[in-house]
Amino acid sequence: MKQFKLLLVCAFIFTFSCAFCQGSHPAYNGCIQASTDTSVYMAVDSMPRFPGGEVAGNKFIDSVRKSLKINPALSGSVTVLFIVQPDGHLTDFRVGDMTFQISEGEKAYINALRIMKVMPPWKPGTCHGRKVPVYDSLTIKFLKD
Repeated sequence: MKQFKLLLVCAFIFTFSCAFCQGSHPAYNGCIQASTDTSVYMAVDSMPRFPGGEVAGNKFIDSVRKSLKINPALSGSVTVLFIVQPDGHLTDFRVGDMTFQISEGEKAYINALRIMKVMPPWKPGTCHGRKVPVYDSLTIKFLKD
């Protein structure tokens, strides 16, 4: 009987504390702000996306790769982290992860950033119908021709 009462009290406290936290937490309600910078979101109701979607984005990357004369012998991928601003422009580029030989890594990093810097504005992310800055990432794959 004591165990049942203890379980009941714990369940009550847990339920009350969860309801209290959700109601008072500023990042709750479907959008999650980054803990280090509260003006930029990590998750929103509608995430940013390349105009025309993923297929259009891949075609754009391929065309830029050819127009910038990026070495076709590069093979691997680079994940670029960035912020999509409320007007759709991309800012604050950082390289997250790379899968390249050490000798090719610097070239891949530089070329991935060259591609990102010429991207057109994206459709921005929204939180409760309002355009907000959102952290996002994109993996650029370099495949040998």
